[in-house]
Amino acid sequence: SEAYAYAYDYGLGDMALGKGGATHLVNLFLSRDQLLLQGLSAGVGLFNVFNQDVRYIQPYDGGHSPVPGPSREVVLRVEYKSNF
Repeated sequence: SEAYAYAYDYGLGDMALGKGGATHLVNLFLSRDQLLLQGLSAGVGLFNVFNQDVRYIQPYDGGHSPVPGPSREVVLRVEYKSNF
């Protein structure tokens, strides 16, 4: 069975109730602790790997169409923890 949700959208100029399909998101994140020295960790991530068209829909007639979500993102995280 296909997953879907009902939402309001501007179709042909008027706000109308429509059916939106499912979006599958794939996120990856790799991290490493104790990198080169004690307390240093780093990670790299890729969000929305397949660059899906994400739309945030509203379940009520709020006057605007679905809001576009983020596209593919690349994230780099570096963290250092020190014990004082």
